[in-house]
Amino acid sequence: RPQFLSVYYEAIDNVSHFYYKAFDSGTFGKASKETIRKYGKVVTRMYEKQDELLGELLEDWNGDAVVLCSDHGFQAANPSASTYYLFQKYPAHSGLHHRFGMFLAASPQNIFQKSPLGKPLNIFQVHPTLLHLLGLPLDNSLPSYPPPENLWTREFFAKHPYRFIPSYGRPFRKDQPFLTQTGMDEEIVEKMKTLGYMK
Repeated sequence: RPQFLSVYYEAIDNVSHFYYKAFDSGTFGKASKETIRKYGKVVTRMYEKQDELLGELLEDWNGDAVVLCSDHGFQAANPSASTYYLFQKYPAHSGLHHRFGMFLAASPQNIFQKSPLGKPLNIFQVHPTLLHLLGLPLDNSLPSYPPPENLWTREFFAKHPYRFIPSYGRPFRKDQPFLTQTGMDEEIVEKMKTLGYMK
């Protein structure tokens, strides 16, 4: 089994972009009764399916820790709210990104505090959190900073305080292509255009 496993699920993002008007019709204000009847439970059922898939992944997992996070949440594209300009830009999207995502961490090894942090974790603190879990020093050259110490139990942090190094170095040479071309590239680009991430 791997020491570190990272899995990215994108279905909730895709479904929320296109079916949020049926999920949160009161805020969106444009969904017809027929749309709500057909698609009103799509977002909820996608979360349920995602939870099922996550459960299958964790069923045989006996690692030290599990971290579940998202880089954003979702909100309805309300024409009367500040998100309206995004709705005009991507009219197919009835669900738009919200600045607050989620962060959950659990471990049978008494690593994390069980109480809420009190202050939202910044997206730039996720990478240092994972480095620290792996017993690696944090990289001072990156635009990131350590998570608050109260994320960890006192016992764990006393044994494993933060360590720092100047840099892990450049991941690629200047003359080395950043990405390797694959047969799926065109499909991915087209999908990003459909979702409004690319022109």
